[in-house]
Amino acid sequence: MQTIACPQCGQEIQVFLLESDYQGPLKCAKCKGLFKVRIEGEKLKSWEPMTEEELKAAQEMEALKAKFRRSPTSD
Repeated sequence: MQTIACPQCGQEIQVFLLESDYQGPLKCAKCKGLFKVRIEGEKLKSWEPMTEEELKAAQEMEALKAKFRRSPTSD
């Protein structure tokens, strides 16, 4: 677990990561700000605001990727 400050309001956000690097969406529980973040070595390296539509599109893309990873290959 690591703690980073919300880029919008400064609220501390506890982030539970399996690895020290992460790239993807992050939502602040206090201000409800939604961001696309890049965390490297457990430090916030970059962030940019993200819309709900962008979040939904990213989630759909990840679901498709997961579906294809699970699909058996046909030889």
